[in-house]
Amino acid sequence: MNEVLVGDIETNGLLDKVDLKLHMVQIGTLAGEDATVYGDHDLCDAPLKEGLERLRDCEKAYFHNGLDFDYRALVRWAPGTLRREQLVDTLIMARMAFPHRHRHSLESFGADSGSYKSTYDGDYSEITQDFVDYSRQDVHAGRALARLLIKELQGQ
Repeated sequence: MNEVLVGDIETNGLLDKVDLKLHMVQIGTLAGEDATVYGDHDLCDAPLKEGLERLRDCEKAYFHNGLDFDYRALVRWAPGTLRREQLVDTLIMARMAFPHRHRHSLESFGADSGSYKSTYDGDYSEITQDFVDYSRQDVHAGRALARLLIKELQGQ
């Protein structure tokens, strides 16, 4: 496929966690308004394997802090899913496009653009409806940021 995607992953912790588990992969198209949550739980839209295959087959995938977290977690948990040349890190792009901005988090850009990154105060060790909803919203916030950055870096 030649899809250009926006994605995010949810795990049960950070990379230093010995028993790191990949719970979900959230994916939407850059051009669309979709957001699919892939995971091996009844609350997810489709099986995790399908999301990993979609990432593997895409042309490009935008992730916020993707090089430092998502890519490294995927290499550890699902090697071969995403190649470095497919990954575009919106955190790095944001720092390039807006070097004088104090915060470059997805949350701060979402607040500015009206595409809010929701908050989740639950336990990352189990999948709940709130966790799935929070994860889905990350795709929408990530897409809004990717579109803003593309426009800004192209000088439009």
